[in-house]
Amino acid sequence: LDEVSKLYSKKNTSRSERQQMLDYALKALADNPMDLKQLTNRVFVYQQNGKYDLAKIWQHKLNHILLVIAASGTGVSPEEAFMVVYPGNEYDYLNLSGLTAIDHKFEEPYYDYIFVQRRTDSDPEGYYFNIGEMLNQYFIKHPSDR
Repeated sequence: LDEVSKLYSKKNTSRSERQQMLDYALKALADNPMDLKQLTNRVFVYQQNGKYDLAKIWQHKLNHILLVIAASGTGVSPEEAFMVVYPGNEYDYLNLSGLTAIDHKFEEPYYDYIFVQRRTDSDPEGYYFNIGEMLNQYFIKHPSDR
């Protein structure tokens, strides 16, 4: 990741550098198929390499995952919290929605509240994410941490 992360900030990448990015994305997605950041990177590399049909297929998958998160709630209250399956998805969802996370806090019993840089005064200061199922799975694997 350290090697590949340098490539993401470059303005222009060579074909071999894009292949490194794609190889890393494929490895990460094999471990976590819901990794929004690596799905985005996969689409980017396909577009840059002129593989537009593959880019469209994976962009379609990414869009539908984002729509599932968006349909899970509004995020403006704990009762309307967005549902995610991995903690990183909270930040990726906000970033892909054009928002920038600036801070976070945990709220009992199982909510992450992510503060965002507001675009207008009427925008919410942040959004709630329900991480209850993630915590359940964690405690199943690590019961001594309860």
